[in-house]
Amino acid sequence: MRSPGNENAAKRGVTDEKRLIQDIAQGSEHALGEIMALYKQRLYRFILRYVRDDDTAYDLLQECFIRVHNKAASYDNRYAVSTWLFRIAVNLCHDWSRKQKLRNFFSLDALTGDNETNLHD
Repeated sequence: MRSPGNENAAKRGVTDEKRLIQDIAQGSEHALGEIMALYKQRLYRFILRYVRDDDTAYDLLQECFIRVHNKAASYDNRYAVSTWLFRIAVNLCHDWSRKQKLRNFFSLDALTGDNETNLHD
């Protein structure tokens, strides 16, 4: 069972994170750095499990924080910051996966010679 002191500290932490997002929306690079420090390891590990490539995971992590910076004003503070951040990461992973499937499809066409110009001959 949690003690009341720990519960208050947890609520304070959530409020502080929400305040950081508000500060990011107002252009605070320091606030962005704090959010990055709090979440970069967890987000990186999450993304890495999805993409299974270190370089790709790092690239998607960077894109995640770029989106945090660009979309902070649209953050809905009814939800936890962590929920919002991980939703951004999931969306980036899904986008990456769709692009990979498309690349694989077109590279398979090139490999087999089945492309549109051959179909019209």
